[in-house]
Amino acid sequence: MGQFLSQPLTDKTVQYEELDKFSYCLGSMQGYRLTQEDAHSITHYPNVNFIDVHNNQSQMDMKIYGVFDGHGGSQSSNYLSEHLPNSIYEEFNNNNNSKIRQIMTNQGLIISKFKDSFLKTDYNLYKHYQHRHHHSNSGSTAILGIILNNNELYTLNTGDSRLITSINGVPKNLSFDHKPNHIGELIRINDAGGSVSYNRVGGVLALSRAFGDFNFKLRNFRSFNDGNNKLVSEETQVTVEPEIIHHKISINDEFIIIACDGIWDVFTNQDLIKYIRNKLVLGAKLDEIVANLLDHTLTLANQTTGVGFDNMSIIIIACQYDQESLEQWYQRMKLKIEIEKQII
Repeated sequence: MGQFLSQPLTDKTVQYEELDKFSYCLGSMQGYRLTQEDAHSITHYPNVNFIDVHNNQSQMDMKIYGVFDGHGGSQSSNYLSEHLPNSIYEEFNNNNNSKIRQIMTNQGLIISKFKDSFLKTDYNLYKHYQHRHHHSNSGSTAILGIILNNNELYTLNTGDSRLITSINGVPKNLSFDHKPNHIGELIRINDAGGSVSYNRVGGVLALSRAFGDFNFKLRNFRSFNDGNNKLVSEETQVTVEPEIIHHKISINDEFIIIACDGIWDVFTNQDLIKYIRNKLVLGAKLDEIVANLLDHTLTLANQTTGVGFDNMSIIIIACQYDQESLEQWYQRMKLKIEIEKQII
């Protein structure tokens, strides 16, 4: 099969942690790929400084769940897993933006900080390669679910990984895949002097947004007021600028799913939610569900279409009520689904 292994590597990375709220399980498997190019990061910053548009200072609780799907090597995805969360944290602690604050809402200010952290991290990745005298065609998607103060969810998406939430068993898309043939992306690529053929930028790259991939980005940087630099993203064929969607978490949110395209290639949003809920009603825990899901994904591999042969990474986040333990969440979900299915 060329670039694929004849038999999949099924060793799994499973990270399962119970928290006071938003417990999670991460699972990752190399599968049929020659190498593992996925990376991930789960970070909790309980005391993030935030100065709002009215110059009031407060502290926020910030939980960051991220999946990074590399291509052309694992250098970029590994770099992001190590540096992007801290870049976001530092951006919130950098309050030299009083002029911006005067013209923004608090939500606008938060979104601005998220975007700047992506742009700066991409620039730092570029400098990282320069410092090592290494020219790399490596790139990576990034999908982050950032929960602020346990009630506000921001999805930051660059690429074609995806985040959804299950609301009473129905999927709500909180990200949209960045493909070159999508009309908005196509116009932006053409305006930047690029072209799309065979649904790929320059006939090569199947993504329209990514970290790295500097062959598709102008070597044009501009300075921040604080002395940092970033790419002029609007002038690049492949941009790192994230699409950001806000979601107010409510009692109807059951769980959040963050996964790379290796998962979404074989599951629809609804099918994946159904799979997880069917396991929950049988009493399975998140670590068992994730491990079984990765194995099941391999059984769906199709040699004709090529789906199911990619690296696989997924994070499932339990949306616990206030003062609700993870075990109580399991019991509540099981009872809820049993009532829906008229089992009891």
